[in-house]
Amino acid sequence: MKGCVSRSRFLDTVGVISASPDVLENVMQVLLSHSAKSEDKNINRLIVLDDLLSVSTAQIRESTLQTTEQLASLLSLKIEHFSIEMLDEKNMSLSETLKILLCGETWESIGVWIEENNLVYGKNTRVDFSYMKSIDNKLLNAARLQQQVYADKLNGLLENSLVCIPTVPMFPRERSQAQDKKVNAFNYDMLRPFIALSSVAKLPQVTFPVQFDGFPCGVSIIGAKDTDLFLLDIVKKLALAKR
Repeated sequence: MKGCVSRSRFLDTVGVISASPDVLENVMQVLLSHSAKSEDKNINRLIVLDDLLSVSTAQIRESTLQTTEQLASLLSLKIEHFSIEMLDEKNMSLSETLKILLCGETWESIGVWIEENNLVYGKNTRVDFSYMKSIDNKLLNAARLQQQVYADKLNGLLENSLVCIPTVPMFPRERSQAQDKKVNAFNYDMLRPFIALSSVAKLPQVTFPVQFDGFPCGVSIIGAKDTDLFLLDIVKKLALAKR
């Protein structure tokens, strides 16, 4: 996109944030094409990833399961349980593929600038770039090849299915808890599988807020390639059903 600087050319995607599904639909119509339409898809299955639920907090887990039941009822879908491990390839997991692509390509794009400018962060913040610097072209190219394997696998899995997952596994830390913490101390290994599904395979994902016992939680629905507007339609139907 004009005016945007790519940080990871094999991963970067367009994300649009709005409080209104109608605004999102209008924006996506422009980004996809003026003739883009939300066509009915032959969806008959809603996939839940149990290992992502198991590492989520109780409130987030329950809100996701509750939303899953509502979606299944609304769309007459059969719920099936999978795990990320069932999708992982032995030579490089989905999460590892994301980590290598993101870190390697970020360093490839802005590593020289980082070192030339000797970046200074806040007094309580330290960023360690050593892993980014360690990724060589051989490993990066292997991850790019693996990315296509996962794209093919996930698009095949989602041909007649949707995936419903928590957007993130935990609530944001309170400011008081975030003091004197290193950036690298954050548990990215736990978070990475939640991001990897849509980003590695470049699949459309729509994220929306729900409440469970007063707690604000994010739930995401992921579909196959070119289901962007279809996913937005689902969210609008779910919102209407809750009124």
